[in-house]
Amino acid sequence: MASDWFKEAYNQPGTIGWALAQPDGTEIDLALEQVISESPDGLIFALKEAFEPIQHAPQLVLVLNRPIPGLSKPMSTIDIVGGALTTLSNGRRSLIKPKAVYVYTDKSGRYTFWPPLFKDWRRGGQLAPLPDWPWRIQIAP
Repeated sequence: MASDWFKEAYNQPGTIGWALAQPDGTEIDLALEQVISESPDGLIFALKEAFEPIQHAPQLVLVLNRPIPGLSKPMSTIDIVGGALTTLSNGRRSLIKPKAVYVYTDKSGRYTFWPPLFKDWRRGGQLAPLPDWPWRIQIAP
C-alpha cells in the first residue's frame, strides 16, 4: 500500500499522477520523467516518476511520430512540453504530439538517468534540474 507521502507527491501538479487525472485533450508539461522501456520501433516510451517503483504496466506512455531508439537503455530522464493527453484503445493513457521533448545528457552526450537536481521551492519543493545544466537537448518533434 502506498504511503501518504507517495500519494501526495504523485498527485502534485506537473507529475504523472496529476496528468492521469486530467481529461483527454489536456495539454500536459512534465519534467524529469524517467523512460523505463520503449517499443521495438522506438516510438512508444513508458514513463515513471523518479520516486515511483518500476511497474510492469506503466500508467503513462509517450508516443512520438518518429523513432528515438535507445532512450530506455540505460534509463534516461526527459522533459515533455505540450503533450496532448489521450486514452489509447487498450485503455492506457498516453501523451501524443508533444511540442518538444528534451533529454538530459552528460558532458559526453550520453543519455543520463540523474541530471543534477535541486529542490524548487517555487514549485512546492519539487525536484527540478539545475537551471544552468548545459546538457539538455531537444530530441522531438
